[in-house]
Amino acid sequence: MTRSIANTILFLLSFTFNSLLGEEPSWTPEERAKHRDAVVAASVTKVVDLGQVDPYSRLISAELKIERIQKPHSELKTDALKIYYLGSHNGAKRCPNYAALVVGMTGDFYLRRGDWLTKKADFILYMASDFIAAHSRTPQTVAPAPSKK
Repeated sequence: MTRSIANTILFLLSFTFNSLLGEEPSWTPEERAKHRDAVVAASVTKVVDLGQVDPYSRLISAELKIERIQKPHSELKTDALKIYYLGSHNGAKRCPNYAALVVGMTGDFYLRRGDWLTKKADFILYMASDFIAAHSRTPQTVAPAPSKK
């Protein structure tokens, strides 16, 4: 019984510690912004697959049209921005989840500045939950059925 209690306490401590330091998909937007270098509301205008980087991941770039800067960074100097992120190769899964952007998506991008993907200082979308789609923040209305023309 004592060993079970000790294991439970260790689990709770490690869970709490990991939640404080980890890259949390469950962070609130405010918590996520605190841990990121820049935050922009933007739309995706271009997505380019730059090739496989390991057996599970592909390097992908996306061009964004910035609508609003929510957390400024000195390198955000224009209304367009190129970001990089890892995407899934052959349907591979990981934790945290891979991002999957497509042209036309709009929302908030929580970006980190770093050189670990491209070997130069770039803006990086670290995980899928660092993009919050605009439609997930607003109440949904029923869309009309597409016409059959």
